[in-house]
Amino acid sequence: MQYPGLGSDRLLNDFSYANQLSDLSERVDASELKLSLKAFFEKLSLGVPLEFIIGESFFFDSYFYCSEKTLIPRSESEVLVEKVLEMGGDKTGLELLEIGTGTGCLAITVLRHLSGGAHHMTVTDISEDVIDLAKKNFYRHQYSMAKHEVDFSIGDRFSCLPLKQFDIIFSNPPYIPRGHRDRVHPKVLEFEPESALFVPAESPMLWFREFFEGIKNHLAPGGEFIVELSEFLIEEVYTEMEAFLPELKCAIVDDLTGRKRFIKGSLSG
Repeated sequence: MQYPGLGSDRLLNDFSYANQLSDLSERVDASELKLSLKAFFEKLSLGVPLEFIIGESFFFDSYFYCSEKTLIPRSESEVLVEKVLEMGGDKTGLELLEIGTGTGCLAITVLRHLSGGAHHMTVTDISEDVIDLAKKNFYRHQYSMAKHEVDFSIGDRFSCLPLKQFDIIFSNPPYIPRGHRDRVHPKVLEFEPESALFVPAESPMLWFREFFEGIKNHLAPGGEFIVELSEFLIEEVYTEMEAFLPELKCAIVDDLTGRKRFIKGSLSG
Protein backbone atom coordinates (compact mmCIF):
# COMPACT_ATOMS: atom_id res chain seq x y z
CA MET A 1 0.00 0.00 0.00
CA GLN A 2 1.38 3.38 -1.01
CA TYR A 3 2.14 5.98 1.65
CA PRO A 4 -0.40 8.87 1.57
CA GLY A 5 0.73 11.82 -0.53
CA LEU A 6 3.31 9.85 -2.51
CA GLY A 7 3.42 10.49 -6.25
CA SER A 8 6.00 10.14 -9.01
CA ASP A 9 6.96 13.83 -8.98
CA ARG A 10 7.52 13.80 -5.25
CA LEU A 11 9.48 10.55 -5.46
CA LEU A 12 11.83 11.93 -8.10
CA ASN A 13 12.28 15.19 -6.23
CA ASP A 14 13.03 13.54 -2.89
CA PHE A 15 15.40 10.94 -4.34
CA SER A 16 17.28 13.68 -6.20
CA TYR A 17 17.53 15.64 -2.97
CA ALA A 18 18.79 12.58 -1.07
CA ASN A 19 21.34 12.05 -3.83
CA GLN A 20 22.56 15.63 -3.45
CA LEU A 21 22.84 15.28 0.32
CA SER A 22 25.04 12.20 0.09
CA ASP A 23 26.84 13.40 -3.05
CA LEU A 24 26.62 9.82 -4.31
CA SER A 25 27.67 10.55 -7.85
CA GLU A 26 31.05 11.83 -6.69
CA ARG A 27 31.77 9.62 -3.65
CA VAL A 28 30.88 6.08 -4.72
CA ASP A 29 31.45 3.84 -7.70
CA ALA A 30 28.70 2.42 -9.87
CA SER A 31 28.27 -0.78 -7.83
CA GLU A 32 27.87 1.15 -4.57
CA LEU A 33 25.40 3.52 -6.20
CA LYS A 34 23.38 0.51 -7.37
CA LEU A 35 23.29 -0.83 -3.80
CA SER A 36 22.19 2.57 -2.50
CA LEU A 37 19.43 2.74 -5.08
CA LYS A 38 18.36 -0.79 -4.18
CA ALA A 39 18.19 0.05 -0.46
CA PHE A 40 16.24 3.21 -1.19
CA PHE A 41 13.59 1.42 -3.26
CA GLU A 42 13.42 -1.56 -0.90
CA LYS A 43 12.46 0.77 1.94
CA LEU A 44 10.05 2.57 -0.34
CA SER A 45 8.40 -0.71 -1.35
CA LEU A 46 7.81 -1.47 2.34
CA GLY A 47 5.92 1.82 2.66
CA VAL A 48 8.59 3.63 4.67
CA PRO A 49 7.90 7.37 4.27
CA LEU A 50 10.33 9.19 2.00
CA GLU A 51 10.99 11.65 4.81
CA PHE A 52 12.23 8.86 7.06
CA ILE A 53 14.35 7.36 4.29
CA ILE A 54 16.22 10.60 3.61
CA GLY A 55 15.88 11.90 7.19
CA GLU A 56 14.41 15.24 6.15
CA SER A 57 11.07 16.85 5.32
CA PHE A 58 10.10 20.03 3.50
CA PHE A 59 7.77 22.42 5.32
CA PHE A 60 6.65 25.93 4.35
CA ASP A 61 9.90 27.05 2.68
CA SER A 62 12.66 24.99 4.29
CA TYR A 63 13.93 21.48 5.01
CA PHE A 64 13.89 20.02 8.53
CA TYR A 65 15.43 16.92 10.02
CA CYS A 66 12.83 14.34 10.99
CA SER A 67 12.79 10.82 12.40
CA GLU A 68 10.42 8.03 13.34
CA LYS A 69 10.11 9.66 16.78
CA THR A 70 8.16 12.61 15.35
CA LEU A 71 5.25 13.24 13.04
CA ILE A 72 6.16 14.16 9.49
CA PRO A 73 5.46 17.88 9.01
CA ARG A 74 2.36 18.37 6.88
CA SER A 75 1.29 21.23 4.65
CA GLU A 76 -2.05 21.63 6.50
CA SER A 77 -0.12 23.02 9.47
CA GLU A 78 1.15 25.91 7.36
CA VAL A 79 -2.20 27.59 8.07
CA LEU A 80 -1.30 27.53 11.77
CA VAL A 81 2.01 29.27 11.01
CA GLU A 82 0.27 31.93 8.91
CA LYS A 83 -2.25 32.64 11.69
CA VAL A 84 0.51 33.00 14.28
CA LEU A 85 2.31 35.44 11.99
CA GLU A 86 -0.92 37.44 11.69
CA MET A 87 -1.19 37.49 15.49
CA GLY A 88 2.38 38.71 15.81
CA GLY A 89 2.02 41.46 13.23
CA ASP A 90 4.82 44.00 13.61
CA LYS A 91 4.96 43.74 17.41
CA THR A 92 8.29 43.37 19.16
CA GLY A 93 9.42 41.52 22.28
CA LEU A 94 6.73 38.86 22.08
CA GLU A 95 6.68 35.87 24.42
CA LEU A 96 5.64 32.83 22.36
CA LEU A 97 4.98 29.24 23.41
CA GLU A 98 4.63 26.06 21.38
CA ILE A 99 3.30 22.95 23.13
CA GLY A 100 4.45 19.67 21.55
CA THR A 101 7.09 20.97 19.17
CA GLY A 102 8.05 17.71 17.42
CA THR A 103 10.61 18.58 14.73
CA GLY A 104 10.40 22.24 15.73
CA CYS A 105 9.30 23.21 12.22
CA LEU A 106 6.35 25.33 13.38
CA ALA A 107 8.28 27.40 15.93
CA ILE A 108 11.30 27.79 13.64
CA THR A 109 9.19 28.91 10.69
CA VAL A 110 7.34 31.40 12.89
CA LEU A 111 10.59 32.92 14.18
CA ARG A 112 12.10 33.07 10.69
CA HIS A 113 9.15 35.07 9.36
CA LEU A 114 7.95 37.20 12.29
CA SER A 115 8.14 40.93 11.70
CA GLY A 116 9.18 43.41 14.36
CA GLY A 117 12.16 43.10 16.63
CA ALA A 118 13.55 40.29 18.77
CA HIS A 119 11.17 37.76 20.32
CA HIS A 120 11.41 34.95 22.87
CA MET A 121 10.14 31.44 22.05
CA THR A 122 9.59 28.57 24.49
CA VAL A 123 9.04 25.09 23.00
CA THR A 124 8.05 21.95 24.87
CA ASP A 125 7.68 18.27 24.19
CA ILE A 126 7.07 15.19 26.30
CA SER A 127 10.09 13.35 24.85
CA GLU A 128 13.75 14.18 25.46
CA ASP A 129 14.67 12.52 22.14
CA VAL A 130 12.20 14.74 20.30
CA ILE A 131 13.55 17.87 22.02
CA ASP A 132 17.06 16.83 20.92
CA LEU A 133 15.84 16.61 17.31
CA ALA A 134 14.14 20.01 17.61
CA LYS A 135 17.40 21.49 18.94
CA LYS A 136 19.19 20.08 15.90
CA ASN A 137 16.73 21.85 13.62
CA PHE A 138 16.98 25.10 15.58
CA TYR A 139 20.77 24.90 15.24
CA ARG A 140 20.41 24.27 11.51
CA HIS A 141 18.34 27.43 11.03
CA GLN A 142 20.01 29.56 13.69
CA TYR A 143 21.43 32.17 11.32
CA SER A 144 18.00 33.04 9.90
CA MET A 145 16.62 33.77 13.37
CA ALA A 146 19.72 34.82 15.28
CA LYS A 147 18.08 37.84 16.94
CA HIS A 148 15.55 35.67 18.81
CA GLU A 149 15.92 33.66 22.02
CA VAL A 150 14.69 30.07 22.40
CA ASP A 151 14.16 27.89 25.49
CA PHE A 152 13.41 24.15 25.52
CA SER A 153 11.41 22.28 28.16
CA ILE A 154 10.51 18.61 28.57
CA GLY A 155 7.11 17.69 29.98
CA ASP A 156 3.44 16.96 29.34
CA ARG A 157 1.59 20.04 28.10
CA PHE A 158 2.15 22.83 30.67
CA SER A 159 3.59 20.70 33.50
CA CYS A 160 7.17 21.74 32.74
CA LEU A 161 6.44 25.47 32.73
CA PRO A 162 6.38 27.98 35.54
CA LEU A 163 3.23 30.06 35.75
CA LYS A 164 4.60 32.41 33.12
CA GLN A 165 2.37 34.32 30.76
CA PHE A 166 2.72 34.34 26.99
CA ASP A 167 1.45 36.65 24.27
CA ILE A 168 0.89 33.82 21.77
CA ILE A 169 0.44 30.08 22.37
CA PHE A 170 0.18 27.58 19.53
CA SER A 171 0.12 23.81 19.25
CA ASN A 172 -0.49 20.81 17.03
CA PRO A 173 -1.13 18.30 19.83
CA PRO A 174 -2.11 14.62 19.54
CA TYR A 175 -5.78 15.00 18.68
CA ILE A 176 -7.13 11.71 17.33
CA PRO A 177 -9.37 9.74 19.75
CA ARG A 178 -8.33 6.09 19.91
CA GLY A 179 -11.84 5.20 18.83
CA HIS A 180 -11.09 6.87 15.48
CA ARG A 181 -8.10 4.62 14.78
CA ASP A 182 -9.82 3.15 11.72
CA ARG A 183 -9.85 6.62 10.11
CA VAL A 184 -6.03 6.80 10.10
CA HIS A 185 -4.11 5.59 7.04
CA PRO A 186 -2.50 2.17 7.77
CA LYS A 187 0.97 3.40 6.79
CA VAL A 188 0.69 6.36 9.16
CA LEU A 189 -0.18 3.92 11.94
CA GLU A 190 2.73 1.71 11.01
CA PHE A 191 5.48 4.28 10.80
CA GLU A 192 4.57 7.43 12.74
CA PRO A 193 4.55 7.59 16.57
CA GLU A 194 1.21 6.87 18.20
CA SER A 195 2.09 9.24 21.04
CA ALA A 196 1.95 12.13 18.56
CA LEU A 197 -1.24 10.92 16.88
CA PHE A 198 -3.67 9.82 19.59
CA VAL A 199 -5.07 11.72 22.56
CA PRO A 200 -3.32 10.07 25.55
CA ALA A 201 -6.45 9.67 27.65
CA GLU A 202 -9.61 7.59 27.92
CA SER A 203 -11.64 10.80 27.81
CA PRO A 204 -10.43 13.10 25.00
CA MET A 205 -12.79 15.87 26.14
CA LEU A 206 -11.33 15.87 29.65
CA TRP A 207 -7.80 15.93 28.20
CA PHE A 208 -8.64 18.86 25.97
CA ARG A 209 -10.45 20.73 28.73
CA GLU A 210 -7.26 20.47 30.83
CA PHE A 211 -5.22 21.49 27.80
CA PHE A 212 -7.24 24.63 27.09
CA GLU A 213 -7.33 25.45 30.79
CA GLY A 214 -3.54 25.43 30.67
CA ILE A 215 -3.70 27.83 27.74
CA LYS A 216 -6.00 30.13 29.74
CA ASN A 217 -3.66 30.06 32.75
CA HIS A 218 -0.57 30.86 30.66
CA LEU A 219 -1.96 33.54 28.34
CA ALA A 220 -1.29 37.18 29.10
CA PRO A 221 -4.42 39.38 29.13
CA GLY A 222 -5.33 39.94 25.50
CA GLY A 223 -3.04 37.10 24.47
CA GLU A 224 -3.94 34.88 21.53
CA PHE A 225 -3.75 31.17 20.74
CA ILE A 226 -4.34 28.66 17.95
CA VAL A 227 -4.55 24.86 18.16
CA GLU A 228 -4.77 22.31 15.34
CA LEU A 229 -7.43 19.62 15.83
CA SER A 230 -9.22 16.74 14.11
CA GLU A 231 -12.07 17.77 11.85
CA PHE A 232 -14.11 14.98 13.47
CA LEU A 233 -13.62 16.34 17.01
CA ILE A 234 -13.28 20.08 16.64
CA GLU A 235 -16.91 21.12 17.06
CA GLU A 236 -17.25 19.03 20.21
CA VAL A 237 -14.08 20.59 21.65
CA TYR A 238 -15.31 24.06 20.68
CA THR A 239 -18.64 23.49 22.47
CA GLU A 240 -16.76 22.23 25.54
CA MET A 241 -14.58 25.35 25.61
CA GLU A 242 -17.58 27.67 25.35
CA ALA A 243 -19.26 25.92 28.27
CA PHE A 244 -16.34 25.52 30.67
CA LEU A 245 -13.85 28.25 29.72
CA PRO A 246 -15.87 31.34 28.75
CA GLU A 247 -12.80 33.53 29.38
CA LEU A 248 -11.38 32.17 26.11
CA LYS A 249 -13.07 33.80 23.14
CA CYS A 250 -12.84 31.10 20.46
CA ALA A 251 -13.52 30.64 16.76
CA ILE A 252 -13.11 27.72 14.36
CA VAL A 253 -10.76 28.19 11.40
CA ASP A 254 -10.78 26.16 8.17
CA ASP A 255 -7.73 24.71 6.49
CA LEU A 256 -6.94 25.34 2.81
CA THR A 257 -9.37 22.61 1.72
CA GLY A 258 -12.27 24.08 3.69
CA ARG A 259 -12.17 21.51 6.51
CA LYS A 260 -12.63 22.74 10.08
CA ARG A 261 -9.19 22.15 11.57
CA PHE A 262 -8.19 24.90 14.02
CA ILE A 263 -9.50 26.65 17.10
CA LYS A 264 -8.11 30.12 17.63
CA GLY A 265 -8.98 32.77 20.12
CA SER A 266 -7.88 35.15 22.83
CA LEU A 267 -8.06 35.67 26.57
CA SER A 268 -10.49 38.32 27.71
CA GLY A 269 -8.79 41.18 29.45
